[in-house]
Amino acid sequence: HPVPWERFNDDYDVIRDAIAAVVPGCDDYNARVRAPDGFQLPHGPRDSREFPTSTGKANFAVNPLEWVPVPAGKLV
Repeated sequence: HPVPWERFNDDYDVIRDAIAAVVPGCDDYNARVRAPDGFQLPHGPRDSREFPTSTGKANFAVNPLEWVPVPAGKLV
């Protein structure tokens, strides 16, 4: 499906409607974002301390970083 960029340009409600259609926890996004205190998205680790891993805990990994030389005047 093509992205309706022209519709997004002038109306943030249209953007929020598109987000609400695909992001879990963003139901009624336009109404909720206007609440005085805002709203929180569901966040499993914060809300229930449950992790969908084989250990039931958060798993972390340490990976080496590869140095990427960047020539002067260039950006990565």
